[in-house]
Order: sequence, then structure tokens, then C-alpha cells
Amino acid sequence: MTKRVAVLDDIAGFGKCSLGIAIPVLNAAGIEVYPGITSLYSTHTPIKSYTKLDTGTFLDDTIASWKKLNVNFDAILTAALTSKEQIYACMQLFADNPNAIKVVDPVLGDFGDFYDDDFKALLPHLKKLCAHADIITPNQTESVLLTDGNPEAITELGAKNAIVTGLVRDDKIINTLINSEGTQEFSSPYIDEDIHGAGDLFDSALVAKIAKGTNIEEATDFATKITFDAVKLTVGQADFKTKGIAFEPVLKEITNI
Repeated sequence: MTKRVAVLDDIAGFGKCSLGIAIPVLNAAGIEVYPGITSLYSTHTPIKSYTKLDTGTFLDDTIASWKKLNVNFDAILTAALTSKEQIYACMQLFADNPNAIKVVDPVLGDFGDFYDDDFKALLPHLKKLCAHADIITPNQTESVLLTDGNPEAITELGAKNAIVTGLVRDDKIINTLINSEGTQEFSSPYIDEDIHGAGDLFDSALVAKIAKGTNIEEATDFATKITFDAVKLTVGQADFKTKGIAFEPVLKEITNI
């Protein structure tokens, strides 16, 4: 039976990120994707002239439509949420789908700080959402923010698994899986460029593998490798800082899972 995944995230009219990555990646894996749009951007945020449209209660309406149609999910991925109301709508979706694998990318900030004060205000609510997740995928900064400066306590948020992404050490970039069985690192060569959309590709590839029945260790390894493959291809393109990650060439690897 075809797997179904709900992805709750934003979408941009230009730039490779968010739902613009999740939908084709999951479709390439043979998965039905149900997008819940959290906000609309004219372009992705590296282009500073972007405009943003908040969708208000539209996410609630989307989730209500799914429920009315008796749509149940094998996995749910949440990423860029813009209000506490959206966060609690996600928690309700989790409750309505008790058998779904729940993955939360707790989007808050990067490079040592919150993206802005609006994301800072979401912190206590995102902590509650993480407590209902099977897997969370914070970056280094978010792991510090979520734990009030004590990232070693990341699993105390309540998620069964934490994958802390983006540690740079010894010319490698490392994604660290932490759960009750211990800690395991998955690494690839470090490329010193900030590639917009890399985290979205990692999340999408991870969820694709897990939704198809792969264990979390193999899924994390796969997502780490495919993200590196795309980053390596991306930096060879002259306009990557404007367009974002070149994920299309690696979709053939997704179709084989």
C-alpha cells in the first residue's frame, strides 16, 4: 500500500527549500504527500527582498479537511511553524494519528541565535511539540536553545530520538543520533558553504526512508549521504547562493529506496 506523509511547512515562490523540496523528494520515493502550508514566501529568505504571507488558521482548516476525509498518515513531518496556534494544531494532528511516525524539525534559529523574536516566542511551545515526537532534528543552535544551554539533555525533551545536525569537526560535518541505546555519529566531508535547503533535504530523505520501513540508523546514514551528494553538486553551480540546494540530480537515489 502506498505510504502517506503529511508535511507541515512553508513554501516559497523562488528558491529550493521547505515544501519545494519535501514534495518532490517524497514523491520520488513513491509516497503520497499531503502539504499543510504554514506560510507563503515570495522567495526564500537568503534573498532579503522577500515578502511573507502568514496563513492564519488555514493550517487548522487543512487538518480539519484531512480529518473529515478520514485521511490517516504513516508519518508526519513538521518544520517551519509560525505561531503557537499552528504548533497546537500539529499536536492535535499527532493525536489524531497515533500510529504515525512523528518527526519534528524544531525550526528556531542558527549560527548561535534565534532567527528573530517571533521564533524566540515559539520556544516554550516547540518544546511541548518535541515531547510528542518520535524523532526531532534540531541543528546545533536549536539543540542549545531547546535545552536552555545544556544540549547534552536533548533527549529530556521527551522525544524518543534526537538527531542533532551540523556539527563540524576534523573536516567533517556530523549528524548525531541520540536515543536510549546511546549515541551514534554519521558524517560526511565538510564543505564550507551555507547551502539553503540542505536541512530540508535531510529531513525529507530521512522521513522517506523511515516511512518505507527503514530503521532510524540506516535512515540517518542515508539522509546524511544524500545531503552531502547534493551539497557537493550544488557548490559547482554558479548561482547556488541564489537558488539553494541542487537536489534534483539526487532524486534518482530516492527512487531506489
